[in-house]
Amino acid sequence: MSNRRNRVRLRQGMIDLLSGPVLSSIGSVTTESLLHGQSASLRVSARREFPLTEFYPNLTLRNGVVGHQHEWIELAVVLRGTPSVVINDVVYAGRPGDWFVFKPNTFHNEFAAPDESPYVLLWFMPQGKMRLHKTCFNSRRRYFLDSVTPLPGSLTDLYRELHDLGRVGNRPLVANKIGMARLVIWCVERLTLGAVESVGEKQVHPAVRQAKAMLMGSIARPPSVKELSRELKISPNYLSSLFQRDIGQTISQFMQALRVEEASIALANASLSIKNIAYALGYADPQHFSHAFHRYKGMSPTRYRQRVLGVPPAGADPAEAAAAESPRIRPRVAETLRAS
Repeated sequence: MSNRRNRVRLRQGMIDLLSGPVLSSIGSVTTESLLHGQSASLRVSARREFPLTEFYPNLTLRNGVVGHQHEWIELAVVLRGTPSVVINDVVYAGRPGDWFVFKPNTFHNEFAAPDESPYVLLWFMPQGKMRLHKTCFNSRRRYFLDSVTPLPGSLTDLYRELHDLGRVGNRPLVANKIGMARLVIWCVERLTLGAVESVGEKQVHPAVRQAKAMLMGSIARPPSVKELSRELKISPNYLSSLFQRDIGQTISQFMQALRVEEASIALANASLSIKNIAYALGYADPQHFSHAFHRYKGMSPTRYRQRVLGVPPAGADPAEAAAAESPRIRPRVAETLRAS
């Protein structure tokens, strides 16, 4: 039981990290902090001596730098510290909030700064399946991999975003920021649904797995607990107890989280009206949807859409508007994106 609780705690920690600091950092990204191999940047460093790191296998030597390359895109964000990051022949002096895009077949690696100050990087690694890696350095442990979080499910929904992010240098900044935000929200959605492989899906009761599948397949008109229990041939109370034990949420809480996260994805598409999103997700009316969304996210669907798309409220200063809307208690899932 303690191992399962620890996995749940780690999963919640990653949700909080992605939906808080990581998502918020995208709002502050500029052309100087979105780095992908360009040499015209204030972050370029003259450093040319690097230690040996042991994060990844199959490292090669290129112009005196040890690194690696592969056929898939990767992204990384600096969570803490000032690491040196190499992309092809360019060396960057990273800062907290900097984002790196490693296009396919790009030579890259990471190193501690010359003063060996600690750092933490979060990597998005879509190799077959999405994996989140936290790589770190400190004087005691040196280089180490702090955590690996695999996310299940197909990357089909992300192919377009990943392909477009591979053209990072040929797209407007706001388009790249929207793509990065959608990537982070996609990861939060997978984590929120409690479907991370490391949680140990094999330990979930078969009836709970079937109930989850039935609920996820009928978001707009989900079956009731009685209908689920009748289909699964167990009592409603027993099913509710199993679900709470294995998922960590009641069935009602699970459906509310599922609906709100589906709404978050839909709100990133400016062509969909909030009214149609509400009805498509089974809400009786847009007001009910707005109330439920605000209760869970700490802001209205309209404001959430504005932040994801980098659009400030009409007539408002972006920084002041972000401060005014920040809830006293941060919501459990995706929070804010400050305007460009």
